[in-house]
Amino acid sequence: MKNTTYLSLLAVAALASLASCSSEDIPDVPATGDVETFTITMPSELGSRDFDSGLKATNLYVAVYPQGSTDAAIISNFKDGANPTAVKTQGFNGSSLSTTVTIPLVKDMEYDVVFWAESYTDGAADDPYSFDSASRSIKVDYSKMPLDSEEADAFYAQVSIKSAGTVHNVTLTRPFAQINVGTADLQQAAAAGKAVTKAGLTFSQLDNTFNLATSQASGSDENVTFPVTPLPASADYPFPVAGYDYLAMAYVLVGYGTGDKASISDIALTLNDDTKPFANYSNIPAQRNFRTNIYGSLLTNPEVFNVTINQAFEGTFTTEVKAKTPSDLASALQSPAAAVIEIPQSIDASSLTKEQLTFNAPKTLKMADGAVLTLPANATIEANASLTLQGGTLKNTTGSSTAAADGSLSLINIHKGSLKIDGTTIVNNPDYHYHGNQRNSSAITYYGEVDSVTITDANVSSGMFALCGMNRGANNAVVNIKNSTLSSTSSVHDNGVNWAYAVRLFGKTAVLDNCTVYGIQGALSTDSGVQCTINGGNYYTYNTEGQTDAFYAVYATSNSTVTVNGGYFYSPNKRTSLDIEGTSCLVSGNNDANLPDGTFILNTCNLSGKPYNTTGAGSIYQPATGYQYVTNNPAISYQGRDYVLSVVKK
Repeated sequence: MKNTTYLSLLAVAALASLASCSSEDIPDVPATGDVETFTITMPSELGSRDFDSGLKATNLYVAVYPQGSTDAAIISNFKDGANPTAVKTQGFNGSSLSTTVTIPLVKDMEYDVVFWAESYTDGAADDPYSFDSASRSIKVDYSKMPLDSEEADAFYAQVSIKSAGTVHNVTLTRPFAQINVGTADLQQAAAAGKAVTKAGLTFSQLDNTFNLATSQASGSDENVTFPVTPLPASADYPFPVAGYDYLAMAYVLVGYGTGDKASISDIALTLNDDTKPFANYSNIPAQRNFRTNIYGSLLTNPEVFNVTINQAFEGTFTTEVKAKTPSDLASALQSPAAAVIEIPQSIDASSLTKEQLTFNAPKTLKMADGAVLTLPANATIEANASLTLQGGTLKNTTGSSTAAADGSLSLINIHKGSLKIDGTTIVNNPDYHYHGNQRNSSAITYYGEVDSVTITDANVSSGMFALCGMNRGANNAVVNIKNSTLSSTSSVHDNGVNWAYAVRLFGKTAVLDNCTVYGIQGALSTDSGVQCTINGGNYYTYNTEGQTDAFYAVYATSNSTVTVNGGYFYSPNKRTSLDIEGTSCLVSGNNDANLPDGTFILNTCNLSGKPYNTTGAGSIYQPATGYQYVTNNPAISYQGRDYVLSVVKK
């Protein structure tokens, strides 16, 4: 650290007054007695045998400023130009992550104190760090920054105090992002005659100055190259993601000091003594005190890689991994850390297997506008963790009638976590009308361990169920569907054996806001005790041409309750002997399995006939307290369907 005028190894620039005082007004710094004690510790996660140990940063530097001072020549403000009082400290000794600094300061005065710990000795030729006292900034000389070396690790802190002879606990943190590049195929590359023993990195742009007082990075160096260096020994430096070996590690300054924003750079990987990059990684994010991991089978499949960022080297959030081919998609789904998968173009993934479409770690698929992801008919996305779909179209191939081994045809089966669908069109072959032997055919199937299902601005269509809950009586999902259309083409007349509603809801609660749900056999079925609220929207069924096969707009069973707050409900057929003044649109009963009845709570809505219960002699539902039926004469016409009744406030 270069500051021979203002800092020395394990020394402090201690001030006695505010900068506005004249030299005659500055009180003397006490030689003993009134002191501030600072207990300095490294972050608690350090101390391991890898690039995160922090044990190399043994030299601690401290500078003290009057609060609010911008004086560049602080030390000269001491009365009569006296030398600064020495700091008594043992520093970090290479095995301890804690030390104590004692500084004599004037009682009741306010100070800013900055701390900096590094491995280099002040004035050493290889020290890449220099300190500017006026700006309280560290300047990095990247030409001296080593690759794959803990020597480059450094830590800082800034505190503001009012001197009162007390003890202050200070935790240092890194000003850098740590960039790690790892691969899983060193042995495969060597076996193919392409052994890799060294690697280097080049960054398109890096910040070069770090302000210790504000935690902000600035300045700019372009095309910063860390020359090729022998690969780190995997026994001593395990890669942060299990199953991968280090190619390179670098500490770099980044553009944001706090928050969730990340600085972006392009990174080139150079291998052995080659002068041309082996691979280029675009738009790689980096953030202060975060660790960016770039990894995959980089040597044998350099186009597919994963990027993750670990906050303070604990916990994770991720950035996108691009998938342009079926192989890319399969690799990303199988990588536990590839949580966000960007699909910039259409992919025909009909060649993938069930195993390649099964994953156990959370995934987000971000599909570009117009991008279509085509899955095989005999394999389904099997999500054993949370899944998010954004944009694009998901469908299965219709070139073959071969479904899954049990005869089911589906696109998404989610078993655990949460499901979120935002703006995606999902098409499950509308000409396929068979249940499977083990599960229903459904565009989307959610099981009992799923926490939540959220569908927004989506269009989901299917030959059987568009959305289907499973595990009756043991499903506690929270379902929210908004501004979406869900539909089915299923009819009892398709094969006389299998049929389905467009949506079957299991779970704890469900809220449908402004949705359109329609089908032939039925539109919406509520089951498994779900407490469902419908806020507006359009729910209807229609007859197949030449048939009278349409059933109910909403069917409630198995202790489910449907609260209706607005919307249109229609079916073309009357299926009861009760006088319902129209056709059967909202119906409750015990389903085919002799389940408990469901029920309705009717607030405002428009109906093709009065809602009723089918159990026993049956009964007609009355509107909720404060509401009443009115007969529409003439009937209200909406999208070509007539609604003869409405429920309105009294």
